[in-house]
Amino acid sequence: MARSEQHWRKIETHLTEWAAELDKAKAHAEAEVAKVQSQYYERLAEVRAEIDRSLKRWGAELKELTRQTGTTEATAARGLEEFRARIQAELTEWQPEIEQLKAGRRRPRRKRSDWPSNSGQKARKRPSASRPSNGRPASHGRRSGPRSRRRGPN
Repeated sequence: MARSEQHWRKIETHLTEWAAELDKAKAHAEAEVAKVQSQYYERLAEVRAEIDRSLKRWGAELKELTRQTGTTEATAARGLEEFRARIQAELTEWQPEIEQLKAGRRRPRRKRSDWPSNSGQKARKRPSASRPSNGRPASHGRRSGPRSRRRGPN
C-alpha cells in the first residue's frame, strides 16, 4: 500500500501545482481585463468629449449660417423691390412710345370670322409636299431618267 499512497501523494502534489498555476493565470487575466477596461473607458471619454466639441462647433456654425440666411433673404427682397421699381420707371418712360406704336399700326388685325368665305369664290390650289406645282410627283431630290446617274467627266 505504500506504493499506492505515494502515487496518490504525487497526484495531489500535481493537482496543487496546477491549482497554483490556475490561480496565477486567473490573476493575470483579471489584471489584463482591468487594463483593457480602463483603456476602453478612457477612449469612450475621449470620444464623448470629441462629440461634444463637434456639436458645439456645429451649433455655432448653424447659428452663423442662420443669421447669414436671414440677412441674405432681406437683401434679396430689397434687390427684388429695387428691380421692380426700375422696371416700372422704364415702362413709365417708354409709355408714350408704346402708345405711338399702337396708334401707328397700319391696319387692325382681322378676326377669323372676318375672312372671306369659300362660297362663290374660286378655290386656289396650294402646292402640296407630295406634288409640286408642275403636276408631276415629287422625286425627293432624286433624278430619274437617262441622266439620273452622274458619270465621270464628259
